[in-house]
Amino acid sequence: EVKNSTDLSAWVENSYILGWGYEENAVGKLSESDRIRCVDNDGLILGYLKYDCTEKVFRDTPDIIEYVSKGTLDTMPDTKGVILFDGKSYGVYVGNGEVIFSCEENGYVTKDLVSNGLWNSWSEITEIYHNPEIVFEDYNDEKKNNLGLVQWAVQAYENGWGVCLWYLWKYTYRRITAKHSRSFWK
Repeated sequence: EVKNSTDLSAWVENSYILGWGYEENAVGKLSESDRIRCVDNDGLILGYLKYDCTEKVFRDTPDIIEYVSKGTLDTMPDTKGVILFDGKSYGVYVGNGEVIFSCEENGYVTKDLVSNGLWNSWSEITEIYHNPEIVFEDYNDEKKNNLGLVQWAVQAYENGWGVCLWYLWKYTYRRITAKHSRSFWK
């Protein structure tokens, strides 16, 4: 399974939207006491790295976040999924000048403007693929590459977006099947 920065950004956005709580040493598993998903600061990122979306389970590894420090915020690209650091806590940049992090003081996953925090540096996680942009080639008559969705799907698969493709296929298949079954009975 290929992990990427875009999916990391989506993972933390979902944890924020779903109201995950803060619990020490948690990585996103359901809390038995609160019956909600919880993470600590590191666990917000580790949970993404540990989660196997095919099997729908959290794996035992990795135990630490391996990252490469890239510089101060003034050099940070506007790329979803980069890691912000304030000297003690991690956050994940999700675009539009916003960061999501698990906050012990608040007791839940929090979203805030990068400019409101004490964030001072950014990093990239070494275990994931960064900036998986999907680029379409111009039509080439020799290649016959005007396949639209198929070309997108191949490039998405090559960039590690396999689970997303399964849902896209499932949705498209249902629409095609429904369209053909209605026209058959007319």
